[in-house]
Amino acid sequence: MSFKTLISIAEDGPWCGTHAPGRPRPRPSVVTELSEFKKSAGPQPDPWAIGRIEVGLYGAIRLHQIGMTVTGPMAEALSSGAEFLFDDTCGSVPLSELIWILLHLPPPPPPWWLQQIVVAGEMLAFAQAGQQESLAAAAQRQALQGLHALGAAPAVAQTAA
Repeated sequence: MSFKTLISIAEDGPWCGTHAPGRPRPRPSVVTELSEFKKSAGPQPDPWAIGRIEVGLYGAIRLHQIGMTVTGPMAEALSSGAEFLFDDTCGSVPLSELIWILLHLPPPPPPWWLQQIVVAGEMLAFAQAGQQESLAAAAQRQALQGLHALGAAPAVAQTAA
């Protein structure tokens, strides 16, 4: 499985409004879900690890989705930024735990830095669709600033240049 497979799992996730056929079952509490996650995390799990992993996983998925809506070198820059974020936060996490997070936990609210990149990416997609070159250039600069602040500068600089 790869990053793109995880993206397809996330896009078809149970929190999108679909549910299994039959009578609805009560959703287990978050405490139960976290205790299941901690069983596989070891005897002394980091209490903030699941939050970091969630933000990194869903952030990488969202960056990849924005990269699919734009064209040109920024599409590659956003996709490489998504892969950088995924490798940085989820690279050492077993694939089974990432799938568990995707299937059991809804996406967390996006952090401010991700929201800035997403807004710039959506603005860039809008400007590219309307062939508004000056707005596209401004949105591209804003998205690149966000990706550089994320730490994906080496990968992004080569792709967007």
